[in-house]
Amino acid sequence: MIKVQSNFKTIKEDPKDNMVLNPAYDGRAEYIVSGDKHLQKLKKFKNTRVVSPREFMTIITKKFGELVVPKREITRE
Repeated sequence: MIKVQSNFKTIKEDPKDNMVLNPAYDGRAEYIVSGDKHLQKLKKFKNTRVVSPREFMTIITKKFGELVVPKREITRE
């Protein structure tokens, strides 16, 4: 949990997307993982990279090797 103090208004096309940027900045996030087209357009916000879920899986796999997730963890109940 972080206390959100920032109030960036970077994304004009969809102002609701800014609620992702503010906590990412205040929490010093390395990545924002999203398929949202407005966030994706940024590519980077301050020191935070904006990546798609697929890109993030590639980053994690390169960093930690093959990622194995038990089937029960990815199926919906």
